[in-house]
Parts: sequence; C-alpha cells; structure tokens
Amino acid sequence: MQAERGCGNVLEMAKMAKIPKGQHVMPLSPACRPFRRLRRLLCGALLASCASQGVARTLSDEEARALSLELLLDVEIASVEKYVRKLSGAASSAQIVDAEDIRRHGYRNLAELLQTLPGLYVTNDRNYSYLGNRGVGIVGDWNSRVLFLVDGHRINENVYDGAYIGNDFIVDLELVERVEYVAGPAAAMFYGNNAFFGVVNVVTRTGRQIDGSRLTLGAGSQRAQKQTISYGKLLDNGLDVVLSASRLDIRGQDWYIPEFADTARRGDYEEAGKFFAKLGFGSWTLQLARNERTKGIPNAPYRQVFFDPRNHTDDRQTLASLQYNRRLDADSLLSARIDHGQYDYRGDYLYASPEGRYINRDLAQGRWQAGEFKFVSRGNRHQWLIGGEYRRSPTRWQHNADVGGETYLDDRRSDRAWAIYLHDEIALGGGLTLDLGLRYDRPTHGRERFNPRLGLIHAWRPDMTLKLLYGSAFRTPNVSELYYDIGDNLRPNPALRPETIRSLEAQIEHRPDSRQRWLATLFENRVDALVGNVYQDAGEDGVRGTPDDVYRLENGQRLLTQGLELRHERTLADGRFDTAYTLQRSTYREHGTPENSPRHLFKLNWRQPIHHSGIHAGVGLQYVGPRLTYAGTRVGGAWLARLTLSGRLQPRLDWSLSIHNLFDRRHDDPAGLPNAPLDRIRQDGRTLFFTLGLGF
Repeated sequence: MQAERGCGNVLEMAKMAKIPKGQHVMPLSPACRPFRRLRRLLCGALLASCASQGVARTLSDEEARALSLELLLDVEIASVEKYVRKLSGAASSAQIVDAEDIRRHGYRNLAELLQTLPGLYVTNDRNYSYLGNRGVGIVGDWNSRVLFLVDGHRINENVYDGAYIGNDFIVDLELVERVEYVAGPAAAMFYGNNAFFGVVNVVTRTGRQIDGSRLTLGAGSQRAQKQTISYGKLLDNGLDVVLSASRLDIRGQDWYIPEFADTARRGDYEEAGKFFAKLGFGSWTLQLARNERTKGIPNAPYRQVFFDPRNHTDDRQTLASLQYNRRLDADSLLSARIDHGQYDYRGDYLYASPEGRYINRDLAQGRWQAGEFKFVSRGNRHQWLIGGEYRRSPTRWQHNADVGGETYLDDRRSDRAWAIYLHDEIALGGGLTLDLGLRYDRPTHGRERFNPRLGLIHAWRPDMTLKLLYGSAFRTPNVSELYYDIGDNLRPNPALRPETIRSLEAQIEHRPDSRQRWLATLFENRVDALVGNVYQDAGEDGVRGTPDDVYRLENGQRLLTQGLELRHERTLADGRFDTAYTLQRSTYREHGTPENSPRHLFKLNWRQPIHHSGIHAGVGLQYVGPRLTYAGTRVGGAWLARLTLSGRLQPRLDWSLSIHNLFDRRHDDPAGLPNAPLDRIRQDGRTLFFTLGLGF
C-alpha cells in the first residue's frame, strides 16, 4: 500500500500522466529576456552608484556564543569583552527577526514567521508545511533543500533530510531570541548538504535574558488550546539555566471537500508537546530539545478511506548537544560541538478491500551523531576561519507493512560523511572587501565535492554598499529517495546523483539615515540534476492519469530561476516598518514552468503602539501570486492580512490577540499528486488566538 511519508517523494515535481510531458516544460520564452536586460541595467547602476556601511551593534558574550557560523564570520572581535557585528558587511543576503517582532506580530510557529520574509512562501497540505524559496517550492520535500539550525546545530533529520517548521518545530517560539535567514547557496560553504537554497538559524534565549518564570495560556479558533511554562535565570554561581515545556491541542475544523462530496469531521486535529533545556557555564553549553506531534489528515491522500480520524502521522524528534566556545585572545575564537539526534516517524493509513478495512503502517527511524570544530581569527587585513565536521548515521530505517498482514519494505542503512572548509575575508583598502571560501565534502553517496564562495563588497560611500556574490552547493539524495520501494506507485533509484546549484547575486544597499535602509537584489540560480519523478506505467488499472500510475525518481530536471527583490526597512520611534516585493521567474531549461512557483511576492510588516493607549498593534500583509498545480491548473493569487493587538494588564501580566486571515479570504495551496482527485488544498479562513502571560 502507498503511505503518506514513504511515498511522499511523489510530491516532489510529480506530474499527472494524463498531461503530456511537453505541456509541463516549455523552452525558455522571450518573457525571460527582460530579466537579462534588467540584470545589465541594474549591474551598471550598481557599479555606477553603490552601497552602504551597516550600523553595528554590541553583543553580549552569551549572544556571541549563540551566533551562527555565518554570523561568526561577520563579527569584528573588538576586545576581550565584546563582539561587534556588521550585518551589511556579510557576503550574503541575510534577514533577522527578533523576539520583539515575534511577540508583537503573534507568530504561532516558525512557518508563520518565515512566510513574512522576502522571497519566502509556505505551502501546507494539511499535514506538513513546506518552505518555498525564490521561486522554488517543491511540495513534499520536507524542506530538505533548506538547512535548519537551532543555535547553530543542524536539525534536519537523516532519513528524509526533513526539517519540520509548523507546530512540529522542535523549539517553542516563546524561547526564541531571533531567527536568522541567509538566502542562497553562499551559506552552504559553511554548512554543506541541505544548505541548497539557504539556511535558517533559530537562536534561543539565555537564562539571563528570560530572568524569571513565565506561564502562558492560549486559546483560539478550531478549539485550540496551548499551555507553556518556562524558567530562565543566571544563578549566582555563574550557571545559566533555561527550562521550558509546552502543550498544544487543536481539534480542527469540519472541512467539506467537493471532490468527495462529503465533510471530513474531526479529521484535521493536531496535538504537539515540546520540552527544552539549556545549561551554560563559562565556555560550555549543554542543550536538549524534544518535540512530539500527532496530526490528523482530512484530505485522504494515496486513496485512503475518506473521513476517518485514524488517518494520521506521528513525528518525534530529539536533539542533544554540547558546545564549547573560548576566546583564545582578543582576536581569535575557538569553537567545538558534538550533537546526538533522534527521529521517529509513524503514519497510519486506513484502506478498504473486499475483505474489509485495514491499516497500512509506515515507519521510519533515524539516529545520528555529529561533531564540528571551527577557529576564527583576525589579522591586520584578514579575518579567516578554518573548520571541519564529521557526521555519522548508524541508523536509517524504513519500514512499511499492513498491520497484522504483509510487509512491503524493511530497509536499513548506515553511513558517515566528513568535510573541511576554509574562509578568508580580506580588506583590500578603498572600501573594498574580498570574501573567499572553499568547502570540501566527502559524502557517503556520490563523489567528493568542492564548493567555492566568492564575494566582493564595496563601501562606495558612507551611505551605500555594493555586493557581488557567487556560490555553489549540492544536495545528496536521501535514503528515502534512493531506496524506498513497496512495489506500488514509486520505484527506487539507487543510481540518483546529487543535485547541484550555482548562484549569482548583486545587491545595492542604501542607508539615507540611521533609521532606514533600501535594498535591491538581483539573483540567478542554476540548478542541475534536480531529482524529480518520471512516468513509468499506468499501474494496476491500466489507465494513465490515475492515482496508481507508477513513477521513478531520476535526475532529469535543470532549473533556471531569475529574480529581482526590493526591500525597505524603517525603524520608527517605538516600532518598525518593513516591506518587500519579489519578482521572479522559474523555468525548466528544457521546457515550462514548475509547480508551486509564484511570480510575484509582496510582504508588509508594521508594528507600532496605538497612541497613548498602552496597546501595541502588529499588522502584516502578504501577497502570493498564482501558482500551477500538478494537474496543470492554476491556483489564484491571494492577499492575506494579519492583526495582533497586545498590551499589559499589570506589570507581570500581559495579553495578546491575533487575528489571522483578517478579512476571511478564501485561498488554496497547490496539492501534490497523491492527493488526487484534489489538485489544491483549502487553507484556513479567519482564525483568532488569545494568549495571557504571567511572569513571576
């Protein structure tokens, strides 16, 4: 039987067999030519006018220890006491969302936060959330083409390379100090596999920052309830302690699906629990994170029995880590870490046969250990780094069987990989900085890899800066893509090769004053050997274009993405305003437009106190343009608004009310082929969530 997770690779670029292959991919049309002209014009303007020195801010020792490797390379080690970070000088396109933004905008999970950032959009299939990045949003890849970190520790698991960003994310947002997003493969030089389209690093708060205990109670639409209790303190003996536990329960909505002419009642439920602990003492930090989630599936993918709450998935993930950071002198820093990760997945899916109903159970289990060291130093004109990492995966297990019946799959694998990387930031004088990096990877699958990073940063004037960036990256096929085989819709292909990407980016940054900045970024990504599904045969029913068609994963796709991103950020007296527009076009270089690839994205975020009321308002507005589905139909664009009001009843008692999809707009996300006959998934209408927080 076909199961949601094991056969989920069909979601990655799967095509309906009833649509001729030539209709999915078209030769590059003249519509792409304006991008070439625009690129020439913008590059000329960049070289003629150019870009700005950033405003630096001082970080405490605790913040410095939590910096991602990307930001470690963007710090100036000014003294034994402090680090000074210069974001505008980084050889990458970076965004940061801090704790104040999270609180004032009422983000409930990481997916809601990320979809407010330039160039990003999120697709939800009523089970998992998938992050789209600069025109590429592969429904069903479990975010394996973006690397996710918590305090610099990789959380992508080792079976599907998945990172789970909805309510299944491993850390509660109440514990987050900031979220860092670095676009493009330039960051992959430091992180390797999975840092294909970018890196997201979630930095957690320290005990000193929390400084006390807090209880939060929340309730909202769809009978949602949430409870969180946390404690953080810097003790007199120097021990920094953070402890937190949370529980979420959403009963979900009754969802009418016209394709089934029926209503899924009680099938959209979700339950999640999280635990987090962090101990810091001197140069050492010990951390433990755990998440468990159960999600009902109301839309009956893979021909499951419709309208049965027994269709669900369970995901459980644990990450334990120990990190050591030590300043050797005023100009050098040594860092090392070891990680242990666990991931367990179970999917139960109800099917019907002439003999009666039965459950097909899909299982996966992953275990891994990793170690990394890095040494950062600053000389007269150089800031250089050397680092290396080793990753061992003793357990990669996939299993599929009917409960009490036949076993279809039982596959066990183990592997190991290692890498070294070098980086140098060279001050050439005259406002010019040259950024050079090289990473060598020895993965288990595929040949060894060298990936360079090149950047030229020119502080043309005090208020303007120019960046020209180049980077490359790779993604090794995961064990599910290589070996998942239950003799049904998807056939394995152990000969799959790693995907590769080359990226070119030009950026102008202009700061007319200390409170605002304007950015214009022109980017081009060239992807080769993209793993996608190729039609094999019509399956048991002999009819092409039905859900039991058979596919095989192959390296058949070459993808070109070109785009222009415009951003404006402004700090207000007691708030912040930022807006962004992205124009992008993705095409297979042989033919056509990929699925789930919007051409236009618009983002607006504004938070500001309401005059003399003691209430803060956080307003968000997003537009995601039309997108194609697997069936060749088009999902219309959607404008969505969000409003969050927050304030204090007493010094230690605060409240917030968030209204998502404020105007109750009807909108859909593209579905994957296994959801046939559905080619789109209805998203939530207006929802409310109220929280009450008590500090003590």
